[in-house]
Amino acid sequence: MRHPSAHISMLFAEHPYAERVGHARRAGFEWVESWWPESEEDREALVAAVAEHGVRVALVNTDGGDRAAAERGHLCDPAREEHARQVFLDGVELAARLRARSLHALVGCVAPGVPETAAREQAAGMLRELVPEATARGVAVVVEALNPHDAPGYLTPAPESVTALLNGIDGAGLLLDAYHVARIGRDPAAEAARCAGAIGHVHVADAPGRTAPGTGSLDLPAFLDALGAAGYDGPIALEYDPAGDTLGSLAFLRES
Repeated sequence: MRHPSAHISMLFAEHPYAERVGHARRAGFEWVESWWPESEEDREALVAAVAEHGVRVALVNTDGGDRAAAERGHLCDPAREEHARQVFLDGVELAARLRARSLHALVGCVAPGVPETAAREQAAGMLRELVPEATARGVAVVVEALNPHDAPGYLTPAPESVTALLNGIDGAGLLLDAYHVARIGRDPAAEAARCAGAIGHVHVADAPGRTAPGTGSLDLPAFLDALGAAGYDGPIALEYDPAGDTLGSLAFLRES
């Protein structure tokens, strides 16, 4: 696998957050990425660790809010516009400090009482306004399709809903996640081919359990070949649950 990226919000989670970049580097990773760090202390620790260990940052998320309450961002909620704007700008600032390649903008779930068309228009308008703030700092923006089993009501449950949302917005692309694609009953390799030219970042986990490649239905070689044929040559993030043994779960890398 070319350019594997360790997603430290899931990998190396058996260690304190501040130590995970170091563990990733010692395991051979040159790229890392993260969900939004939960505290200012964690954000500062991430910045310091990236500098100390000389890794590159593939991606960082915007703050999605309270995951336990099923929040996944608020860019599509008209009632949370000012909050969503500040969250995005905070994400740009952290991504710029990290010299991150991409910022994952969590667009959110459609709020109760808000028509889906209005939610899409809200998110599209916010992204048209805010993506240039990221690109001016050298950061690309990506939006992910989150499957409805894991994220009910998410605005973009399939790759085509992402590409439609981002139509005409320069500097923004699709975050293609093999796990989320498989969970909506599609073949990740076929989806990579269909999305050629739109892919800005890639996540890998097996399905249905979001575990390491080789533990489920994912044909990883076919997916990687399809990404290459689609022209994608960027980092490929390992965003899966290693069940507490990250190093043991990485054996598949020697075969890919």
